[in-house]
Amino acid sequence: NLLYKILSLFGWQDRLFGAVRSSEGKRLMKEFLILHPYCAITGSKKHLQIHHIKPVHLYPELERDPTNFITLSAKAMGSNIHLLFGHRGNFKLENPNLLEDAKIWREKLSANK
Repeated sequence: NLLYKILSLFGWQDRLFGAVRSSEGKRLMKEFLILHPYCAITGSKKHLQIHHIKPVHLYPELERDPTNFITLSAKAMGSNIHLLFGHRGNFKLENPNLLEDAKIWREKLSANK
């Protein structure tokens, strides 16, 4: 994006909790979204975000690793699934059981349809 390029000329870096974010990581997340265009929990195809299973500020080496990505919805079923499951309700937290939680809840929600 042009704004990020202009800001980078002045030494600005995209950071999240002190971790520098790479443009390649953003590109890889966009590619991941093309391959995984639905929320891993609700199945929704709206308001999607790619979440790092292990947070970048703790595991910077996993920022560009697609096995560390999961697609979550920011708005589904009246809730922010990304916040609730990916961060246990607080963006400063991580969910070490996210993959297991996603599988369990996806099965529960699918069974109720």
